[in-house]
Amino acid sequence: MSLLVPPEHAAILKKWLELPSEEAEKFSSALAKAKPHFNAEELARAIVPHCDLAPELVIGIVQVLISVYRTGEPEKPFETFLDRDAKPSLTRAKVFSDGKEEEEWVRLRKFLLRTLLLEGTVGATAKAGPILTEHERVYESVRVMTDFRPIFHVDVSDQPDAGLIIHMLKITHRDKYQRKFDAYYALDSNDVAKMKGVLDRALEKENALRKTMEKAGLTVLDVKSYY
Repeated sequence: MSLLVPPEHAAILKKWLELPSEEAEKFSSALAKAKPHFNAEELARAIVPHCDLAPELVIGIVQVLISVYRTGEPEKPFETFLDRDAKPSLTRAKVFSDGKEEEEWVRLRKFLLRTLLLEGTVGATAKAGPILTEHERVYESVRVMTDFRPIFHVDVSDQPDAGLIIHMLKITHRDKYQRKFDAYYALDSNDVAKMKGVLDRALEKENALRKTMEKAGLTVLDVKSYY
């Protein structure tokens, strides 16, 4: 099955091919020196100060690289993937200028190979989101609705003398097909206190793991945004 290059990615690659060599080189160097991030946008924003390109273009280029990496990674080596699959798709998407296809492909291929082989930066960023969400159920959002439930007498027309406060916990999760599902849990104040304690303990364990990983020289990615 042939690859389909999204129009927005084709437009970004066209702009990259129009860049002067020194600007393209500065971008590649900045990307090579960057640390991995949780997603393409965070990685792009980290290298914006170190190159002369507009932030929107930097974000677009990094998004294209992450997309190409995810598409081609199972088909390594990348050289084969680029020549066999990527080039024909780029040609169909009219990325190259008339009469300059081979010349521009040589330049683009060199850039793609150089950047796609940055396993510690592009590779780690491309894999971070999928690794985080490779589960049957992925947390999406939470909401708590708190209300008072009166206890009625046998004669329900009598004014209640007591009641209970109930916290209704609504958790929304999604599956790998991006379908969303809701689950509801009734909690009392003891349940809320226990849950808070469990979550506080989870954060303490995360901090301990971070320190251990950092001492071992590993970068712990901060999940600041959605995937």
